[in-house]
Parts: sequence; C-alpha cells; structure tokens
Amino acid sequence: MYRRFLSHIPGRAFFLTNTLVWLGVNSIASWLSYSRQLNAGQEASYLHTWLEFIPWWGNFIWFAPVVAACVAMMPERQNKRWLSVVDNILLFFATMPMYWVMSVLTATLMRFGNLHWESIAQLLPILLTGPFYFDIIVYVSVVCIAYTRKYEARAADEQKRNRELAHLLLQTELDALKAQLNPHFLFNTLNSIASLIRLQDKAKALLALSELSQMLRKVLEHQNNEMTPLSQEVEFIKSYLTIQQMRFVNKLQVELEVADECLQYDVPFMLLQPLVENAVQHGSQLESDENLIQLSITQQGDELLVRLRNKFIPDSPHKGFGIGIENSRKRLSRIYGDEFLLQLRQCRDGYFETLVRLPTGE
Repeated sequence: MYRRFLSHIPGRAFFLTNTLVWLGVNSIASWLSYSRQLNAGQEASYLHTWLEFIPWWGNFIWFAPVVAACVAMMPERQNKRWLSVVDNILLFFATMPMYWVMSVLTATLMRFGNLHWESIAQLLPILLTGPFYFDIIVYVSVVCIAYTRKYEARAADEQKRNRELAHLLLQTELDALKAQLNPHFLFNTLNSIASLIRLQDKAKALLALSELSQMLRKVLEHQNNEMTPLSQEVEFIKSYLTIQQMRFVNKLQVELEVADECLQYDVPFMLLQPLVENAVQHGSQLESDENLIQLSITQQGDELLVRLRNKFIPDSPHKGFGIGIENSRKRLSRIYGDEFLLQLRQCRDGYFETLVRLPTGE
C-alpha cells in the first residue's frame, strides 16, 4: 500500500509548480493583511506578516501532492457515482485534519519556539474560529486539480497504448505484405533458373543459383528489418537483373545509374525488385532484342527520385499492376503515409515509365 502510494506521488515539475503557487498565494494574502494593518494605523512588518501566514498556506505544499496521490489511487466507480462521492468525503476527513494539525503545530513552533500544550492552546482559537468554508473551497480546488491530473495521465496512457497498437498493426500489415511478396519473387526467380536448366546452360544456371543464394541471404538478413541502405538494395537488384539477363539472353539490355550521394539513405527493403520485375515482364514480351531497361536513382532536394523506363507492348493485357506493384504501393503507404509518389504511365516514345519519390528524412 505504501509503495503504491509513493508510486502515485506527483513528479518534480508538479512539486516545483505547487511550491511556487502556494508561496505566491501566501505572499498575496500577507500583502493584503499588511495593507489592512497599515490602513488601520497599526504598526506592521510585511516579513512578520508573511511568516505568520506561512504555516497556514505553506502546509498546502505537502498537502496537495498527498491529495493528488490519494485521488490517483481511488478506484473507478463507473456505474456507482455515489460511491465516488463517499470516497471523496472520506478523503476529506482523512486528510484535512492532518493539514489542520500540522498548521497549528507549525504556527506554534514558529511563534513560541516550542510545542508545549500551553503554547498550542493559544493558537487553537485561530483554527476553531477561522472560516472553515474557506478551507473547504481550497480543498475542493486541490481535489479538482488532482482529478485533472488523473484524467490527463489516463488520456496520455490511452494515447500511448493507441500508438503502440497502431505501430503493432502497421508492423503486422507490413510483415504480411512482405510474406506475400517474397514467395512471389522466389517463384518467378526459380522459373528463370528452371528455364536455364531446360536450355542445358549449366554454367549460367550455376551462376544464377549463386546470385539467388546471395539474394536469399539478404532476405534472411532483413527479415526483421523494414528498411535497408540503398547501397544494399542496389546490390540486391543487380543480382536479380543478372539472373533475368541470363534467362532472356539478348532480350534485355540494362542501364543502371545511381548517384553516389543517394547510397547512404534508407529505403524499404525489396522496393526495387517488384518494379524491375514489372519492367522485365514488359521487355520479355517483346519480339525485338536488347529491349532497354533504364533505372536511375537521383536526389532532388529532400527526396529520392527513382525513375525506371522500359519498352512495352501498348496493347498487352499486362499493364504492370500485378501483386508486386500493388504490394509496393501498400508498403509505401504504410511507411510514408502520403509523403511518397508511385506513378506508372505509358510514354509516347514507346516506353513505360515507373516513377517513385521518397522522402530522405533530412
């Protein structure tokens, strides 16, 4: 019980603010009393008046945190509001006598320098004849502040819990998308290697398997990471393109340009692979050889610009909106919200262009 009480005691910021408030109230009350004494023609000292008031106002410095901790410990009475009223009445009779006793003892010690009963008895009339309604008003104010802190703390906890749940949901969705993407990628890559084996090109098949093993190693290394440096993503896509060029022999020609200053930035892992795969599928359907695939990555201001161009068949039913592209769009939306662009369009020069803009985080 004691440890639970201590855990609900307000922090340093509350103590500092609370102390300054009650010292300020004591200073104002002392000034009003001091002014009245002067107006009545009495000799008065502001410091002496301030010290006389401090036992009564100063004890609220410890009283307010105690009440705040008690309010924080109170059980919730959602369906029985009358029990909350009972709780607050009991709290009043449990804490206010403590305040009165401490105030009288402090005032006695400051005025007489001792705590003899005769000295205490001289100050009791001040307490007994004082305006109790004023103490109740101050007490209610302290309780209201305590309840405000309690509800603010509850709201902060709810916001934190909601953020944690939202993050967990986001991570779950991203993991689901990655789990859907990886088998799709592996299926198509194995098909490429199978084609090489059917063509009895063992050397290229072994090279393709080597490249695939490097790719799978990177997949395993990043299975718990959503982001990866662009330099590693580029190495990943080079391995993928090596396999595809071996599969399609002279069907594909690749031009890859990546600005050096871009390699340091993090991008979603396997962001480029489904985009490039989409371009490869376009190029593989063409009857001509050396169908160009151009991939360039540059920095424009605080954005990374990924531009992918490839030839395509205008009347082909394959429009480039397969599972990989859709997953890429969903992943980018989950990670960047609205701060990204993924655009696919047919150009007049016979090329299909994929444009991606990502914030660099600078």
